[in-house]
Amino acid sequence: MRTRLLRPISIPFIALIGLFAVLTACDTAGTESDNTITLNDPATPTTVTYEFEYNPSTAVNNEVGVVSSGNDNLGSIIASYGFSRGDVVSARVTSITISRSAGTTAATASKLYDYVQNVEMYLGDSDGGPVIAAQQPVQSTLSTPLDVADTDVTSTVQAGASPAFMVIGVNNTNESQGFIEATVDYRIEVQSN
Repeated sequence: MRTRLLRPISIPFIALIGLFAVLTACDTAGTESDNTITLNDPATPTTVTYEFEYNPSTAVNNEVGVVSSGNDNLGSIIASYGFSRGDVVSARVTSITISRSAGTTAATASKLYDYVQNVEMYLGDSDGGPVIAAQQPVQSTLSTPLDVADTDVTSTVQAGASPAFMVIGVNNTNESQGFIEATVDYRIEVQSN
Protein backbone atom coordinates (compact mmCIF):
# COMPACT_ATOMS: atom_id res chain seq x y z
CA MET A 1 0.00 0.00 0.00
CA ARG A 2 2.86 2.34 0.64
CA THR A 3 3.99 1.88 -2.93
CA ARG A 4 0.58 2.94 -4.20
CA LEU A 5 0.56 5.95 -1.89
CA LEU A 6 4.03 7.07 -2.96
CA ARG A 7 3.28 6.65 -6.63
CA PRO A 8 0.38 9.15 -6.79
CA ILE A 9 2.41 11.66 -4.76
CA SER A 10 5.56 11.25 -6.87
CA ILE A 11 3.73 11.72 -10.21
CA PRO A 12 2.29 15.15 -9.28
CA PHE A 13 5.69 16.13 -7.84
CA ILE A 14 7.47 15.21 -11.11
CA ALA A 15 4.76 17.05 -13.08
CA LEU A 16 5.27 20.12 -10.84
CA ILE A 17 9.04 20.07 -11.50
CA GLY A 18 8.37 19.79 -15.26
CA LEU A 19 5.92 22.72 -15.13
CA PHE A 20 8.47 24.85 -13.23
CA ALA A 21 11.12 24.07 -15.89
CA VAL A 22 8.71 25.09 -18.68
CA LEU A 23 7.76 28.33 -16.90
CA THR A 24 11.41 29.18 -16.31
CA ALA A 25 12.18 28.65 -20.01
CA CYS A 26 9.22 30.89 -20.98
CA ASP A 27 10.47 33.62 -18.67
CA THR A 28 13.89 33.55 -20.27
CA ALA A 29 12.44 33.68 -23.77
CA GLY A 30 10.08 36.46 -22.71
CA THR A 31 12.94 38.56 -21.38
CA GLU A 32 14.87 38.23 -24.62
CA SER A 33 11.88 39.09 -26.81
CA ASP A 34 11.22 42.12 -24.59
CA ASN A 35 14.54 43.50 -25.86
CA THR A 36 13.31 43.47 -29.47
CA ILE A 37 11.04 46.33 -30.52
CA THR A 38 9.12 46.49 -33.80
CA LEU A 39 9.14 50.00 -35.26
CA ASN A 40 5.83 50.49 -36.97
CA ASP A 41 3.14 52.81 -35.67
CA PRO A 42 0.78 55.30 -37.31
CA ALA A 43 2.61 58.32 -35.85
CA THR A 44 5.96 57.36 -37.37
CA PRO A 45 5.33 54.76 -40.06
CA THR A 46 8.21 52.89 -41.60
CA THR A 47 7.11 53.92 -45.09
CA VAL A 48 9.51 55.03 -47.82
CA THR A 49 8.55 56.56 -51.17
CA TYR A 50 10.83 55.96 -54.15
CA GLU A 51 10.46 58.01 -57.35
CA PHE A 52 11.43 56.55 -60.73
CA GLU A 53 11.81 58.64 -63.89
CA TYR A 54 12.55 56.64 -67.02
CA ASN A 55 12.54 56.79 -70.79
CA PRO A 56 10.82 53.86 -72.57
CA SER A 57 12.72 54.63 -75.78
CA THR A 58 15.90 53.37 -74.05
CA ALA A 59 14.40 49.91 -73.49
CA VAL A 60 16.53 46.87 -74.23
CA ASN A 61 14.48 43.76 -74.99
CA ASN A 62 11.41 45.79 -73.92
CA GLU A 63 12.83 46.44 -70.44
CA VAL A 64 14.04 49.66 -68.82
CA GLY A 65 16.14 49.54 -65.65
CA VAL A 66 16.11 52.68 -63.53
CA VAL A 67 17.44 53.75 -60.12
CA SER A 68 15.15 55.80 -57.87
CA SER A 69 15.86 59.52 -57.72
CA GLY A 70 16.37 59.40 -53.96
CA ASN A 71 17.44 57.10 -51.15
CA ASP A 72 15.38 55.77 -48.28
CA ASN A 73 14.89 57.86 -45.14
CA LEU A 74 14.83 54.88 -42.78
CA GLY A 75 17.74 56.30 -40.76
CA SER A 76 15.67 59.30 -39.65
CA ILE A 77 12.60 57.13 -38.99
CA ILE A 78 14.65 54.77 -36.82
CA ALA A 79 16.31 57.74 -35.08
CA SER A 80 12.87 59.17 -34.19
CA TYR A 81 12.49 56.12 -31.91
CA GLY A 82 15.91 56.70 -30.36
CA PHE A 83 17.75 53.98 -32.29
CA SER A 84 20.25 53.78 -35.13
CA ARG A 85 20.64 51.53 -38.14
CA GLY A 86 23.21 49.57 -36.12
CA ASP A 87 20.42 48.54 -33.71
CA VAL A 88 18.39 46.88 -36.49
CA VAL A 89 18.18 43.11 -36.04
CA SER A 90 15.51 42.38 -38.65
CA ALA A 91 14.12 44.23 -41.68
CA ARG A 92 11.61 43.07 -44.27
CA VAL A 93 9.35 44.76 -46.78
CA THR A 94 5.67 44.22 -45.93
CA SER A 95 3.92 46.00 -48.81
CA ILE A 96 4.61 47.88 -52.05
CA THR A 97 2.17 50.01 -54.03
CA ILE A 98 3.07 51.68 -57.30
CA SER A 99 1.36 54.59 -59.08
CA ARG A 100 2.15 57.30 -61.59
CA SER A 101 3.80 60.16 -59.72
CA ALA A 102 3.80 62.91 -62.35
CA GLY A 103 2.71 63.69 -65.89
CA THR A 104 -1.01 63.09 -65.36
CA THR A 105 -2.92 65.65 -67.44
CA ALA A 106 -6.46 64.86 -66.36
CA ALA A 107 -7.89 63.83 -63.02
CA THR A 108 -9.67 60.90 -64.66
CA ALA A 109 -6.55 59.56 -66.37
CA SER A 110 -5.25 56.25 -65.12
CA LYS A 111 -2.26 56.56 -62.85
CA LEU A 112 -0.18 53.84 -64.46
CA TYR A 113 0.75 53.89 -68.10
CA ASP A 114 -0.95 51.59 -70.59
CA TYR A 115 2.40 50.53 -72.01
CA VAL A 116 3.81 49.27 -68.66
CA GLN A 117 3.43 45.49 -68.73
CA ASN A 118 5.32 44.33 -65.66
CA VAL A 119 7.74 45.49 -62.99
CA GLU A 120 10.21 44.07 -60.53
CA MET A 121 11.98 45.90 -57.69
CA TYR A 122 15.26 45.60 -55.81
CA LEU A 123 16.91 47.48 -52.97
CA GLY A 124 20.11 49.15 -54.08
CA ASP A 125 21.27 50.73 -57.31
CA SER A 126 20.97 47.65 -59.55
CA ASP A 127 19.24 44.33 -59.96
CA GLY A 128 22.13 42.86 -57.96
CA GLY A 129 20.50 44.04 -54.72
CA PRO A 130 17.94 42.05 -52.73
CA VAL A 131 14.69 41.54 -54.64
CA ILE A 132 11.65 43.03 -52.88
CA ALA A 133 9.08 42.39 -55.65
CA ALA A 134 9.67 39.72 -58.29
CA GLN A 135 8.49 40.34 -61.83
CA GLN A 136 4.73 40.64 -61.99
CA PRO A 137 2.14 41.97 -64.42
CA VAL A 138 0.81 45.50 -63.92
CA GLN A 139 -2.55 46.89 -64.95
CA SER A 140 -3.29 50.50 -65.85
CA THR A 141 -5.14 51.40 -62.66
CA LEU A 142 -4.98 54.23 -60.15
CA SER A 143 -2.49 52.23 -58.10
CA THR A 144 -1.29 48.66 -58.07
CA PRO A 145 -0.14 46.65 -55.07
CA LEU A 146 2.79 44.38 -55.81
CA ASP A 147 3.34 40.94 -54.35
CA VAL A 148 6.22 41.32 -51.93
CA ALA A 149 9.14 38.91 -52.08
CA ASP A 150 9.89 37.31 -48.72
CA THR A 151 13.42 38.68 -48.59
CA ASP A 152 15.50 39.54 -45.54
CA VAL A 153 16.82 43.09 -46.18
CA THR A 154 18.42 43.56 -42.76
CA SER A 155 22.00 43.98 -44.00
CA THR A 156 20.92 46.51 -46.66
CA VAL A 157 19.04 48.61 -44.08
CA GLN A 158 21.95 48.39 -41.64
CA ALA A 159 24.44 49.51 -44.33
CA GLY A 160 22.88 52.96 -44.78
CA ALA A 161 20.49 54.91 -46.98
CA SER A 162 19.83 53.08 -50.23
CA PRO A 163 17.99 53.79 -53.46
CA ALA A 164 15.67 51.25 -55.07
CA PHE A 165 16.01 49.81 -58.55
CA MET A 166 13.06 49.02 -60.80
CA VAL A 167 12.98 46.96 -63.98
CA ILE A 168 10.00 48.09 -66.06
CA GLY A 169 8.70 45.93 -68.87
CA VAL A 170 7.16 48.03 -71.67
CA ASN A 171 5.32 47.14 -74.87
CA ASN A 172 5.71 50.56 -76.51
CA THR A 173 9.15 52.09 -76.82
CA ASN A 174 7.92 55.18 -78.68
CA GLU A 175 7.03 56.93 -75.41
CA SER A 176 9.49 59.56 -74.25
CA GLN A 177 9.12 59.77 -70.48
CA GLY A 178 7.49 58.00 -67.58
CA PHE A 179 7.21 58.52 -63.83
CA ILE A 180 6.40 55.83 -61.30
CA GLU A 181 6.17 56.24 -57.55
CA ALA A 182 6.61 53.22 -55.28
CA THR A 183 5.41 53.36 -51.67
CA VAL A 184 7.22 50.71 -49.65
CA ASP A 185 6.34 49.71 -46.09
CA TYR A 186 9.00 48.07 -43.92
CA ARG A 187 8.79 45.97 -40.78
CA ILE A 188 11.89 46.82 -38.79
CA GLU A 189 12.92 45.34 -35.46
CA VAL A 190 15.61 46.84 -33.26
CA GLN A 191 17.43 45.48 -30.24
CA SER A 192 16.98 47.64 -27.16
CA ASN A 193 19.69 47.84 -24.51
